[in-house]
Amino acid sequence: MKKRFLPYIPLGVLFVFAAAVIVTHFSTLVPNFRNASNPREVPFSIYSGKLVSITDDGVKAGLKAGDKVVALNGVELSNDVIWNEQFEALAIGQPTSITLERSDSSGSKETIETSFTPTERKRDLSFYASTVIGFTFSYFIPTFCILLGFWVVVVRPNDFLAWLLLFIMLGFSCTALEGSQSRLVQTYTSTFFTTWALSMMLFGIYFPERLSFDVRFPWVKWLIVGPLLLQVLLAVIGTVERFTGANIFVYFEGLVRIFARLAMPINMLGIGLFFFCIGWKSGTLVNPDARRRLRLMMIGTAVAMTPSFFIIILRIISGKPGAFTDFVPFWFAIIALLLMMLFPLTMAYVIVVQRAMDVRVVVRQGLQYAFAKGGIRVLQFLLLLGIGIGVWWTINNYGASIPLQFAFIVVGIAMLPLIDLAIRHLRVFIDRRFFREAYNAEKILSDLSDDVRTMVETKP
Repeated sequence: MKKRFLPYIPLGVLFVFAAAVIVTHFSTLVPNFRNASNPREVPFSIYSGKLVSITDDGVKAGLKAGDKVVALNGVELSNDVIWNEQFEALAIGQPTSITLERSDSSGSKETIETSFTPTERKRDLSFYASTVIGFTFSYFIPTFCILLGFWVVVVRPNDFLAWLLLFIMLGFSCTALEGSQSRLVQTYTSTFFTTWALSMMLFGIYFPERLSFDVRFPWVKWLIVGPLLLQVLLAVIGTVERFTGANIFVYFEGLVRIFARLAMPINMLGIGLFFFCIGWKSGTLVNPDARRRLRLMMIGTAVAMTPSFFIIILRIISGKPGAFTDFVPFWFAIIALLLMMLFPLTMAYVIVVQRAMDVRVVVRQGLQYAFAKGGIRVLQFLLLLGIGIGVWWTINNYGASIPLQFAFIVVGIAMLPLIDLAIRHLRVFIDRRFFREAYNAEKILSDLSDDVRTMVETKP
């Protein structure tokens, strides 16, 4: 096997794993949408199978944040799907029994039986805003991040920076997948979330060229890389324990206890070093194009992460799990979620449009081919489908409006040759907007070829 094909083996394994996670995640789309449109409302939220966001009514019912939900109306809740089914069956105004598992300060567990009463959900502006933004963040962001990361590595499989970008995207996608009760999704988040800070720090050091300080003192970064690698190892051990049931952590109990206190500061330090390195190089590199790209990346990613970073700090101080709205006002949480979407979009813009990793030629050719071939076929299919529907309507309603029926068919047929012209104009617009240099070069060569045909003398 040729060496240039070897990187595609681990890439294929990772892609199959990530694709399985996305498919599993999207299996909750319809149930979650039905729950969002459900008129019922309960006095709590569930995060990773535990209660969070307890309302006053929930507190009166004896619910506490951190309680693990065992059963609802006697039905064991082993995954998100069963919870969604039981939630849809709740009756407004009627008490519902819930079984909880609660841990005390000594670590012992007890089973709690209590009840709550579902109420009618208020459908105001905040409800619709949070629903739309929540679904966009939960399903669009992880899909976009995973596709972007894998696509860059497919184009540049032997580039170390491309692989770092892949792990950055996989790690960031975990922010939208947290709280799932699926073991597969939990394995994905626990594994790649631990690689996020490590890959971001290394990306900041090596992109677009190596940090001068690291060239002189390469050993310094290992003071942070070492603990972050240990974090990844512990995540892998946790994955093995999750699927095999073997209590492996009992052999590393002291190490785990120590690292649990240091994990968050070390991860924040790693992510902070990413911004420091990018900011430092954006003002010191000789190449003006490199400085411009780094400034775009630094500003976009900083704006995307700062509000969320503030909320995470509040969550660490409080020591409680929960959604953003549990720690800050609703409007601030919505802004934080919206801005977080800028992170992968900024990376995509800098890498693709600003040619940070020389993949724009591939993008351009792919878009041109898609618009020239696939776009024409799609539009032709839709137009023919519309004409077919019009013909079917004409046959079934013949005589109802003959001029309108005749005009519909004539206009539809007349538009067929215009599709190619529309696609050409669309491709020119894309070239002008995103690939201006290549478009100008092609236009100059085209004009030159036209001028040459008009020359009849040798000297000109």
